[in-house]
Amino acid sequence: MIKKIIVKVMALVMITVSALALDFYFFLHKPLGLAEPQVYNFAPGSSVSALARDLESRGIISNRMYFSIWARLSGSARKLKAGEYSLSSQLTTLQLFSLMKEGKVQLYSLTLVEGLNFKQMMKLIDQSAYLTHHLQGMKGEAIMQKIGHPGEHPEGMFFPDTYRFPKGMSDTVLLKQAYREMQRRLDKAWQQRNKKSPLKTAYEALTLASIVEKESAIAEERPLIAGVFINRLRKGMRLQTD
Repeated sequence: MIKKIIVKVMALVMITVSALALDFYFFLHKPLGLAEPQVYNFAPGSSVSALARDLESRGIISNRMYFSIWARLSGSARKLKAGEYSLSSQLTTLQLFSLMKEGKVQLYSLTLVEGLNFKQMMKLIDQSAYLTHHLQGMKGEAIMQKIGHPGEHPEGMFFPDTYRFPKGMSDTVLLKQAYREMQRRLDKAWQQRNKKSPLKTAYEALTLASIVEKESAIAEERPLIAGVFINRLRKGMRLQTD
């Protein structure tokens, strides 16, 4: 009699464990089932338990206990990175863990438009709601010092492009990226220059290009205009218009 009871209990335990294991498997592999894509903010300093509670309360996951268990079993508990995450309706819990472990946060963009002077560019940066602003109201000289290039003139030193960044990134970091990109492109162009050119530095080449760009919007005219300025340089004259 006792043997039969033990067998039944063991069978019941095995069925229960199997059911839980199957439920746990589906929890990890089935889509979250969001009605529509959404952006979720994982706050810095939050624990896995707090994250699991918040995700469950928002209907993003169905079982906070399973989430916490997997975070610890997989070694992810201390590896999840804070930030804003874009969650699609087809995202699984496992994929959510991967997103947060790799820090693949939602990115925003800002386009530094070609042709803007430094003051106009800074106004554009100051208007971004997704950047953290440390440079507002500062003059160009102070800004150049902040980004690690004291004494340099800011005009023309930042490459016009579209920059992508996570919410809260510093405007200082954005400017450093734009500065590095301009230096990279300048260095490349300088290495490919005509060795007979009277231009002495890459910055002179940049200045010349800027002047020629402003002098004519017609591409066919620019080589002629550039030739005029090159001749001026050969005579020791400054790079400027009349």
